[in-house]
Amino acid sequence: MIQKKGGTIDKSHKSHILYTRPYDFMDVSDRNEMLEFLFWLGYVQSSAYKALHIQKV
Repeated sequence: MIQKKGGTIDKSHKSHILYTRPYDFMDVSDRNEMLEFLFWLGYVQSSAYKALHIQKV
């Protein structure tokens, strides 16, 4: 546990970073997988975003 003032630091907790596999945009299957996600992001950021009543946090 980390406490800010007068504190102690528990060194048993370690941070870690997770990565996805590398994508090759020249590979058709990888490109299709990426484009599906990118089109979804574009849809959410478009006017449909307001129609779905999703609020920004």
